[in-house]
Amino acid sequence: MTKPKTLVVGIGSPHGDDAIGWLVADALKESTDGGETRIEKAASPIEIFNAIDDCERLILCDGCSGLGSPGDTRRWQWPSSEFGQVNWSGTHDFSLIATLQLGERLNRLPPQVVVWAIEIDTNRVGDTLSPSVASAIPDFVQQIKQEMAKDCIEPHHA
Repeated sequence: MTKPKTLVVGIGSPHGDDAIGWLVADALKESTDGGETRIEKAASPIEIFNAIDDCERLILCDGCSGLGSPGDTRRWQWPSSEFGQVNWSGTHDFSLIATLQLGERLNRLPPQVVVWAIEIDTNRVGDTLSPSVASAIPDFVQQIKQEMAKDCIEPHHA
């Protein structure tokens, strides 16, 4: 069995814990050999449409609030009713949920879409990464690497 063409996108900004998506993307780029996986960074979820045409699996990584304590991680397979219960990082001009819904309506999403989120503490301009989120990064990166290593995909159901 061959690995699906995978696109991993870290969504974030340079501000506080909202940088988590970018930091994870950087860590994944340093620790993976590429192959059928591309790793990108985006300032807004809507930017995924610039890169998803060839992929069979999309893995998104973003900061959120409302799922627990800072540093807690969560995985969802799109679509999920739980998305409405989570507040996504506030620095994006187009929300993650709205982007995925638009992608579905336009039939632009790949067969599998997985969202990995980490509970953030702060995303104010000038803030640094909070200790609880910083300490969670190694395990979070490892979880996403395990996701990337899977040889099969679970299709989403529109």
